[in-house]
Order: sequence, then structure tokens, then C-alpha cells
Amino acid sequence: MTDEYCKLYIDTSFDHDEMESIFALGFKECISIPGVEFSLLENDKHIEDVEITSSTHPVDRARYYAEIDSDPADAIRKDDFNLSISDLVIWLRLRCDFVVAACDFEDYIVEVTGWNWTTEHPLPPAR
Repeated sequence: MTDEYCKLYIDTSFDHDEMESIFALGFKECISIPGVEFSLLENDKHIEDVEITSSTHPVDRARYYAEIDSDPADAIRKDDFNLSISDLVIWLRLRCDFVVAACDFEDYIVEVTGWNWTTEHPLPPAR
């Protein structure tokens, strides 16, 4: 049994209620693993009206963050969790301006989704 965890930084113009609804829908569509839950929170480190440059850190840019974790009592396969989170990142990126995963499988996020914030590649590819 493993306890899996990922934090997603999300920047969007949606208000909290809209973002909560959108995130819940994406979570339901992408994560079908029993025992995995999320919390969507406002990012108190968010800098309003920050100019987005290559040195802007996701924590400064993101209006929200989501913590996604599993109950250690549930048998969660790491590969299933990683793929489900990657699917959720792709789903959210179609609806939000900026979505970055902070987890111990960020290389996998890049492999599956095509991008994740790094110091070498801090800006998402143009849509």
C-alpha cells in the first residue's frame, strides 16, 4: 500500500466557486481510483497582476492550488495514480491558463502532457 500525493498549481480567471466546480468535474472524469481525494485552496502566495516572465515561479503565478492524495489504507498503484494525475493536468490545461504539477513524478508529467514547469522551460508551449 502506498500513500500517493501531488500538488497542482492553477492559474485562471475563474472565481473560487467556478474553479471548485470545474476541478470537481475534471477529477470525476479523470480519477477513478478509490481512496483518492482532493482539496482546492486559494493560494495566499499568489501575486496579483504579476507580469509573467520566464523567471515567474508557479507559486507566484497560480491563483489556486489543489492537493491530491490517497488514503494509505487503500491499495493504490503508483502507475495508476501518476497516469490519472497526468490526465487531469491535460483536462485542466484545456480550461485554465496555467497548470503545473509539483510531485515526485514530474518527469512523467512532462512525458505524458508535453510540459511542466522547470527552470529550463518555465513557460508553457503556446496554444
